[in-house]
Amino acid sequence: MKSHTMIATLSSLTTLAMGSIPELPASLYTSEIDSDLISTIASTLPESSAIDAEFLDSGYQPIITLSEDASVSVVFLDEGAGYRNTLGWIAITDDALSGYTKGQLDTDGSGNVSLVELGVVTGIEYGLVFPNVSRSGSGGLLQSGDSLDIDDGRVFDAGTQIVFCLLQNAWKYGEVEGYSIELNTTTTVYSADMINPESPSSADLTIDSSLHSARHVAMLFRDQDHEQIIMGFEDLHRTDRYSNDYSIYSDEDFNDAVFLVSSTPASAISDADIAEADPAFNPRPPEVFSNPDCCSVDTTQILEVELPERTNVNAAFMDPSYVPTVIVSQSTLLVLSFVGEGAIYQNSLGYLTYPEGALDAYTFEEIDADGDGVVEPFELRSIDEVEIGMAFAHASVAGGGGAIVPTEAIILGNDEIPAGNALDFFLVQDGWNDDRTVKDYLRDTGEDTLCFYTLDKLNPETDPLYKRHVAMMFTDDSFSSVLFGFEDLHRLDRELNPQRYESDEDFNDNVFCISPMELGALAHTDVPVAGGCAADLDSSGVLNFFDIARFLELFTENDLAVDFNDDALINYFDIVVFINLFINGCA
Repeated sequence: MKSHTMIATLSSLTTLAMGSIPELPASLYTSEIDSDLISTIASTLPESSAIDAEFLDSGYQPIITLSEDASVSVVFLDEGAGYRNTLGWIAITDDALSGYTKGQLDTDGSGNVSLVELGVVTGIEYGLVFPNVSRSGSGGLLQSGDSLDIDDGRVFDAGTQIVFCLLQNAWKYGEVEGYSIELNTTTTVYSADMINPESPSSADLTIDSSLHSARHVAMLFRDQDHEQIIMGFEDLHRTDRYSNDYSIYSDEDFNDAVFLVSSTPASAISDADIAEADPAFNPRPPEVFSNPDCCSVDTTQILEVELPERTNVNAAFMDPSYVPTVIVSQSTLLVLSFVGEGAIYQNSLGYLTYPEGALDAYTFEEIDADGDGVVEPFELRSIDEVEIGMAFAHASVAGGGGAIVPTEAIILGNDEIPAGNALDFFLVQDGWNDDRTVKDYLRDTGEDTLCFYTLDKLNPETDPLYKRHVAMMFTDDSFSSVLFGFEDLHRLDRELNPQRYESDEDFNDNVFCISPMELGALAHTDVPVAGGCAADLDSSGVLNFFDIARFLELFTENDLAVDFNDDALINYFDIVVFINLFINGCA
């Protein structure tokens, strides 16, 4: 237990000089804020709605501890307060709060720990971020993107703890009430639970905030990179309305001051205990562009000839002898083109990339960590070396509930896929939510969501013959572009599909194409060519003796690759169809 000796008394504390505080700090600068971030804030911290409990996890203190020497920056995003609040920062060295209780810090016994009371503790200092954290048009001057480097960009030592505070309705007439020598003239709430007004006097850093409603900040990583933290404050006493100006009840929405915290270097704040926000997506990706060549294929022909509606897909495109995983032979950018869709669901299309073979050692049961019989994207992401991303979060065509037009495209991940990496895709069945999030993408939403993959072993069907959910084909014999058609319904158990629809086996529910910038980067000789002949079993483009030999081999092995009449049986009828195709050249 450390000594609780104060290095100064309240009467001898050096205070701010009298005079007005600038409402906008002179060192303010502007950061660019993308629309996806604003959408994420709106969906995660909606006005007058109680926040998801995951972002108030009482299992950790929402105190940022710098893992290395770093400066800290704050970006204003939004606010939903009726008050003119003040946002401040507190830097704590040598774990200065450890060993204290709230009662020992609350020297006047008011139940509210003020900044001045904290400031007399050895190892604690504080300052202002935004004197009036109200946006323009709502009682203040701040604009989304207004930014500040704490303490003029000072580099704090590794191990420094950063706490933020909100002084309730403290901005008055060019001054911040409760910031100088005056004690407890306003309610102050913190991102350290133990010193919040709801906490009992016995509270210390081990307090379970959920027992006392003592959490006042929602803290969440912006995304899986863990380089930026979104923080949202609740500015009202959560259990005693009479402690609030005008006796207002807390609405528990934690959006009264919303800001982004980052560090330089970014790795200094990558605390694994903080939850991640469910990212919100634009239904039409902002980086989408027109790609009229679209893999050098007539999209109408692909949908009407190769993948016709409510018609069993050509068995050659689902040949079990190949694995429908793309292996990148050389580092390349990949263009993902939207070809079309025949789905009634509002599906989401994502991708995963990993070093080739990284998933070989894992069984379905090992990946399905929650044991619900479905592999969700968030479960895959927990595996080392696996990276996931979202391609078309709302993979529905314009006029069919979505906003994407066939032949539109994106650069997958906006970065090169390294040589030697495997690339798979997944479809989240009816994954698009009205709040612009995707079900079960980064965390378990508690919904019964089906996900289907290009990698057969990840699919939910128990019968190996029905685990394939994608038809894969080269668009031409140059082997430069690969086209995929997804089936978005559980193929064995209709009861698991919304509205209990039965799979129609047409594999055209979401159709897209991959084209590498580097020619030949996706060579995969086992995959058939679109428009080719089903009897051309060696994909040579010519019908000859080798196709007959291959047919006899597959027929003897009872292989469904020669189930030409799609009845799931290998018999006399398949021989008849093969002979007819061979003689007539598939005409």
